[in-house]
Amino acid sequence: MTSVGQSKEDANEQIKDFLSGINENKHLIKGTSINNIYKKAKENLKNENYDELFGKVQINSDSKVITTKKQLLDKTVQECWYKAYAKEFITDRINFLSSALNLKYNQLFIRTQRTKWGNCTADKNISLNWKLIKCPDYVIDYVCRHELCHTKIMNHGVQFKTLLNSLCPNVDKAQKWLTDYGYCL
Repeated sequence: MTSVGQSKEDANEQIKDFLSGINENKHLIKGTSINNIYKKAKENLKNENYDELFGKVQINSDSKVITTKKQLLDKTVQECWYKAYAKEFITDRINFLSSALNLKYNQLFIRTQRTKWGNCTADKNISLNWKLIKCPDYVIDYVCRHELCHTKIMNHGVQFKTLLNSLCPNVDKAQKWLTDYGYCL
């Protein structure tokens, strides 16, 4: 069993090694397959404290048991983490794109949407699906730019498509990715 005083990096590596056989290619973050999404939490969440998130990690290699404060393989825990990370990352990203493209929106909502990646209301309120965090960056950017374009043009006509294509270089590639892989997120 790993000692309680073990470094967090060593604990992370042991967790990653242990989970690689069980959980390989099951989780995505920004389009990249990872074995343990909680390692990304440590690296990426600005306002989370590592010890509060994980507690003390103990690994028993003989009986293949990992003891942590939270159940790392629990789907509810994973979804909760994904939603929190999506809110932080996508909010930062859409704020950057909004400013860079000079397309202002009113409010942003990160939601669970079963059939849509995003939408924009006439009041310029944008809702985005938290599952976007599992997509590659260029797909996230495409959906954000698509919804930001709706702050100017509320339909999918020729003017909208012209604006979107002028602001988003990977429209076809992103749409293909969503068609090919979006259903399984």
